[in-house]
Amino acid sequence: MRLLKSATTMSEARLARAQALDALDAILPFARRDQLAALLTDEDVATLKHLAKEGTQS
Repeated sequence: MRLLKSATTMSEARLARAQALDALDAILPFARRDQLAALLTDEDVATLKHLAKEGTQS
């Protein structure tokens, strides 16, 4: 049961990262969103969002 709960939590975290990556659709391909969500950590996504925000401010 613990393994199933852990897998569910991981899936939920991956979904949350995928949704956060949606905000970066101007610089990251949407088709790769799910793949990137599986590879990146929450911290990676936060860093990408920060860099995108800094890069779009002139």
